[in-house]
Amino acid sequence: MRYLPFTLLPLVLVACTDQDPVAPDTAPLFSVAGMKKVPIEGTIVSIEEPPDGRPPLITPSGICHFYDSPGVTQYTGDIEGTVTFHRRVTTVPCSVDPNDIGAFTGNGPVDGTVTFQGRTGMIQGMWTTNCKPDLESVIGWSCDGTINFKGSGELDKVQFHTRWGPGYFPFPYSGTAFYK
Repeated sequence: MRYLPFTLLPLVLVACTDQDPVAPDTAPLFSVAGMKKVPIEGTIVSIEEPPDGRPPLITPSGICHFYDSPGVTQYTGDIEGTVTFHRRVTTVPCSVDPNDIGAFTGNGPVDGTVTFQGRTGMIQGMWTTNCKPDLESVIGWSCDGTINFKGSGELDKVQFHTRWGPGYFPFPYSGTAFYK
């Protein structure tokens, strides 16, 4: 017990330092043994922002918590098709002043119907993002992140790992497709 304070001290120091937020990596693990891999790249374009599942919760300190907010996108390039990002919870300052936006993270499931190498099927997976202030951006921040998803139907046994950003829509993406 007498060493416990010394063990906790590094954790407290790390927790109290000024750091950028980091979205949790909730990506599924890939089993790549015996699989072929090919680099992929393209663009993700926002095509629709349907209404949120419920109105945002606004705290007295001016923070907005958005729930179940979908974003419908169009993938072009090596992966082509319509993909929906389901934003579970995004927490960001409510201010419209770009100087007050601050950094935020987001994550959630992703699904859609895409075509890869002439085969079409459903994809499902998880995405994460980190967004930081960017006063040169039209919306006031720049985002990047990762997306991991698996295919079904004609895309059965196809797995994708992609990174996207930085910037804002349209986002470039690049990564790797694993398949048998």
